[in-house]
Amino acid sequence: MKAAVITAPGKVEVTTVADPTPRPREVVVEVAACGICGTDLHILQGEFAPSLPSCRDTSSPVRWPRSALT
Repeated sequence: MKAAVITAPGKVEVTTVADPTPRPREVVVEVAACGICGTDLHILQGEFAPSLPSCRDTSSPVRWPRSALT
């Protein structure tokens, strides 16, 4: 799957990352759209940094596979 990864202050790369494997009692969902939050912008601008590269996840609308709902 594709992910936008902050690799350094001011630098974002779209890269391919491994598909997640759910553990028991977890599901994998298809993200229909996503956005960024203010914290992402501060990290991108180098104002504070978690360990980089950083691939943050936030709440996003998702598309549930029909098979997951039954």
